[in-house]
Amino acid sequence: MSIGTRIKEKRLELGFTQEELANKLGYKSKSTINKIEMDINDIPQSKVVAFANALNTTIAYLMGWEDDPSPDNDYSDVKNLIHPSAYRIPIVGKICAGDGCFVIEEKMGYFTIDHTIKADFALVVKGDSMIDIDINDGDIVLIKKVYDYYDGKIYAIRLIDENEATIKRCYFEEDKVIMQPCNPEFKPMIADGKNVSVVGECVGVYHAL
Repeated sequence: MSIGTRIKEKRLELGFTQEELANKLGYKSKSTINKIEMDINDIPQSKVVAFANALNTTIAYLMGWEDDPSPDNDYSDVKNLIHPSAYRIPIVGKICAGDGCFVIEEKMGYFTIDHTIKADFALVVKGDSMIDIDINDGDIVLIKKVYDYYDGKIYAIRLIDENEATIKRCYFEEDKVIMQPCNPEFKPMIADGKNVSVVGECVGVYHAL
């Protein structure tokens, strides 16, 4: 279900017209609300908070991260947080940072990040092949879905045939991908380009204290 569909669903549930919702949010006409509900116009991230407040629901519900629309469930476990400055992304599993590639896909809750970081989901790191760039065992890496790949960036990579995955510094050639660990004790991994799927780029790391 898209964010526009969820907004329309909540608006109708509360009995608001498009014009009434537009007035609540400071829009000049209902046509803006109509375009948003039809997924023609995107919503600025700052406005998602305003929509959630106006519709008595949560940011997580509108974004499709969780199905419970109750506002009591949004950021209830976060202290001293200015809500518009942050949002939550799902922790979708564990990823290997070692010799043995694996990925464990399991919903592990949510992680709250600053709005200046553009990430789609998070993974928990297992292994120490990336310690030289301060990605350690137990850290949470923030992953952004990307469609353009550049040599030397850190990516979460899935090996399709083996249904395994790892996080490494990657270099892309015509028919292969070189996955370079950031720890001299580990050797580079080389895979056929046809057997590689880029899960996403690492855009941040959280270190537990």
